[in-house]
Amino acid sequence: MAKQKRRQLESRWRQSRLTIHRDLFKEQRRHVNQLIASAKSAHYTAQITEAACGIRQLYNVVNALLIKPEPGLSDCRSMD
Repeated sequence: MAKQKRRQLESRWRQSRLTIHRDLFKEQRRHVNQLIASAKSAHYTAQITEAACGIRQLYNVVNALLIKPEPGLSDCRSMD
């Protein structure tokens, strides 16, 4: 619901270009970003707590969080 409101405020700001609409949009955007960050934190905290009983599980969870996957190679057919 917060994301929907953010999209509505962004649309209103882009149409009107008024400063007040921009400020409302920025405030809502900040609120949504905080909600997302707290949800991520709660999710990963639960995963770590659940995996705390086994070293291997904990290692896998921490690795998934810290190590970014390498980007895949693009289709190289055009290089022939």
